[in-house]
Amino acid sequence: MIERFQATITFGPNFAYSLINDCAETIKQRHWDLSSLKFCLNGAETIVAKTARRFLQLLAPHQLAPTALCPSWGMAEVSSGVTFSDNFLLNSTTDDDVFVEVGAPIPGVDLRIVDDQNQVIEKGKIGILQVKGLTVMSGYYQNQKANQEAFTEDGWFNTGDLGFIQDGRLTLTGRQKDIIIICGNNYYSHDIEAAVEEVEGVNVSYTAACAVREPSSHTDQLAIFFSATDADGNALKVLIHQIREIVVKQIGLSPDYLIPVSKDTIPKTAIGKKIQRLQLRKRFEAGEFDSLVQRFQEQS
Repeated sequence: MIERFQATITFGPNFAYSLINDCAETIKQRHWDLSSLKFCLNGAETIVAKTARRFLQLLAPHQLAPTALCPSWGMAEVSSGVTFSDNFLLNSTTDDDVFVEVGAPIPGVDLRIVDDQNQVIEKGKIGILQVKGLTVMSGYYQNQKANQEAFTEDGWFNTGDLGFIQDGRLTLTGRQKDIIIICGNNYYSHDIEAAVEEVEGVNVSYTAACAVREPSSHTDQLAIFFSATDADGNALKVLIHQIREIVVKQIGLSPDYLIPVSKDTIPKTAIGKKIQRLQLRKRFEAGEFDSLVQRFQEQS
C-alpha cells in the first residue's frame, strides 16, 4: 500500500515494528519501493532500540530512508505527540541502548525535569517530567481532585513519566506509578492486583502485577505473582483458572504468567506499605522463577 499510493507518513508502536521484523525472511524475498516514506512515527509504548534498528536494517534494501524512523513522546492530556526525534540513525544508536531519545518539544510546548519538591534539577539528571503549553488540556472533566494532583501551583502538568533532558532533547527512563504497557495499551498494576484479590483463596496485599520481558519478546508481558491461602496442588490449579478468568473479565487482558509464591517472596518497602515490583521483574528476568513458571504454565 505504501508503494502503491506513495505514502509519506505512517505510525506504529514498538510492537508493530517488531511484527514487521518477525517477517524478515518474507520481506527479503519481496521487492518494494519505499522511497516515498519519509516519516515513520514510533510511540505509544516503550521504544526498544534493537527493534527500531532492526526495522531500518530490514527495509533499507527497499529504499527506506535511513532517517525515516521518528521516536516520539506524548499522551492524551497533551493532545498526543509533542516531542519528535530526528536523530535516530543506525550510526547514532546501538542495539544495547537502554533508553531511546524522543526529541525536542514542538513550538508552544515547554518541558522541565523536577524533583519530588517540584524543583527543577540539573540537565542530564533523571527526574519527573512536567509539561506546559498550548496543547496541554485545561483539566480533567469534573474532577477537581485529579486536577489538583496533576497540576502544580505554577501551571505545569505532571506527566507521571521519569526522564532527563540533554541538549534540549528528552529521554524517558520510566514511570512514577506502575503502569504496564502491552501492545500500546496501558494497564495499571494496582487495578490488576485488586481484581486478583477479589478471588477467594488469594492472600490480600500479597499480589504483584509486573511487566516482564523475555529476551525474544518485543513487547512487555504480564506476570502476576500471588500468595494462596491453600498451597495444595489441586486447589492451586482451580485458583489459577479463577484468577485468569477475573483478570480477563475486568481488565481485558490475559496474563502471560501466573506464579504462586509464598508471602515472604513478595518484596515490600521497610514499613510494608508498597510492593517493590521492579525487584520481582528483575528476579523474573534473571530466571529465579523459571521452575515455578514451568510447573504452573500449563495449569494457567
